[in-house]
Amino acid sequence: VADSSLQHVCVIMDTRADEVGESVGLGQRLWQSVAPLWASVQSTLFGSPREIDGTAVEGSAASDGEQQSKEQSNGVGDDEDGLPTRMQHEAPVKREHLVPRSQKRKAEGVTRGMNKQRPGTYKEKVKLCLETMRTGKCTHPKCKFEHDMDVYMAAKEPEIHTMPCPFWKRQGGKCDFGVTCRFLDSHTPPEVDAAQQEQQGETVSVKGEESNKLDHRVRYALSRHRYDYRLAPALAPRKGSAAPAKSAAEDSAKPKPESVADRIGALADKERRKIDWKDKLYLAPLTTVGNLPFRRICKQFGADITCGEMALATKLLEGHNAEWALLRRHESEDIFGTQICGSNARVLARCAEVINRETDIDFIDLNCGCPIDLIFKSGAGSALMAKPSRLGNIVQSMVQASEIPVTIKIRTGIKPNRPTALTIAREVNTWGVDMIALHGRSRQQRYARLADWDFISEAASLSKIPLYGNGDILSFEDAARHRANTGVSGLMIARGALIKPWIFTEIKEERTWDISASERLDYFKDFVRFGLEHWGSDTTGVEHTRRFLLEWMSFTCRYIPTGLLERLPQQINERPPQYYGRNDLETLLSSPFSNDWIKVRSATCKSTELQISVHLRRQSVPLLLLPNALCHFTYKKEALFD
Repeated sequence: VADSSLQHVCVIMDTRADEVGESVGLGQRLWQSVAPLWASVQSTLFGSPREIDGTAVEGSAASDGEQQSKEQSNGVGDDEDGLPTRMQHEAPVKREHLVPRSQKRKAEGVTRGMNKQRPGTYKEKVKLCLETMRTGKCTHPKCKFEHDMDVYMAAKEPEIHTMPCPFWKRQGGKCDFGVTCRFLDSHTPPEVDAAQQEQQGETVSVKGEESNKLDHRVRYALSRHRYDYRLAPALAPRKGSAAPAKSAAEDSAKPKPESVADRIGALADKERRKIDWKDKLYLAPLTTVGNLPFRRICKQFGADITCGEMALATKLLEGHNAEWALLRRHESEDIFGTQICGSNARVLARCAEVINRETDIDFIDLNCGCPIDLIFKSGAGSALMAKPSRLGNIVQSMVQASEIPVTIKIRTGIKPNRPTALTIAREVNTWGVDMIALHGRSRQQRYARLADWDFISEAASLSKIPLYGNGDILSFEDAARHRANTGVSGLMIARGALIKPWIFTEIKEERTWDISASERLDYFKDFVRFGLEHWGSDTTGVEHTRRFLLEWMSFTCRYIPTGLLERLPQQINERPPQYYGRNDLETLLSSPFSNDWIKVRSATCKSTELQISVHLRRQSVPLLLLPNALCHFTYKKEALFD
């Protein structure tokens, strides 16, 4: 550090002197004077003088050729054509597509870690009272929402004209969001819609149904702790509680009822639902990005099993709407599960019972691998792997409290040198679990190293129940290799599906899909349509769609088109360099800079120029409301532009 700092100061002195027009060489002369003194200090401290940044102790700087050769040996620098040489862990993009180092862009602002400066979720300044909108009169004397329709319409966000309301035609001229809908101009009378539809020959598809919307009476009972639990209290009593003592005569006089464990055990043998886990592709539960619209995209590409985002068991038992919304299921999800997180056997048993009775779920997954500090410190997530006996009590309580299968998702352990997954793989056979999914990394590793599939293979040989492997699958070659070498029952795919959701199609068809940029743009269009159907067409729904679209695009920009690679397949641990695509749209879709996502200019389709309204209340948060044709963006400085 001292070597670099001293020489850096001298270089800065020469640079500053050149800028102000003074004589150059003062810094170099100073370095020649300081270098011998620093060499003697090194000799005293370390026993022998060392080279300083490749220079002799006399202080002469290394030649440009030597420095360039050193940079190229480290993977830094340009070749004879001015193109950057490939750095370590960088994807092998063809040289003709690489961006020259002199033209590379740098990210502005925070580039690593959490961006604490970004604005929070957008909220409307004026919210309309829903009761006033539906009935014309509010019965709540302390209502805090707006009741004057003129005031609300004046403060309402501008209308979006690039696509029709996602509900109006499909619900026969009805929209649940009323005047709050951002597509209000498309709310035309049904007879007009029918005439236009007959003239244009359009077919209107019925909106896909979503299930698992919790009844308001059940939610109220949960929030007031009045829900009638039938099995969970007996299976997992509160710590410290005990039944009242009975005399021996009373105990012998009454016939002993069938124990809860025996009754549930018989149910497990006869009535417990069965799932065929053999050779399936499982979309992993993904916090934030594994929402219902994204799962619908993956189902289109052939995902067999889907699972909702991680929900906290304590929040579910308190009746939180936001937490229960994570259990929503679309009709296209034929095998669907929900993942819950907790550390208390009584709470998790109750949660499993409520989910079993009140929702349509195929399986319940217990999260035993979440590495987040907030979850880990509460004793949940990956912290459960440190106590296999406690984990066993939790799982057995959940199995006995529900009729639907229970699965668990684990990591190799908490620390790399102390794996505990093998112990769990042996003991889980007696817990009543239907399936176990193993991520080939420890908690401390996060995503720093490649997944250990040799460890997954060893765990699969010990487990007598289906075991799914997870980690670093980004191509059908990876999937085929892991299936053949590890003996797993199926594959769980997480980041690979976020980067390229068509990976399910590639694996099933055993081919590499060189997907075009226009096709990728169509999938963003589908996501927007699914998002508006799921979150709503009002301002809140539009903001949610925008937010989760951008979250997904932060992963899709890592995909490198197959035609640009020197070798196949792309590895998930290889960092994509800055490159030029085969067309402008492909280049912009590969950009990691969010500002590029509002600069898409494409050829028009069917000789019709369509423009997209992009809300610029906050910069770098575009809303891609994509119509059927490719879209044309126009940049202006106003807060809203068309």
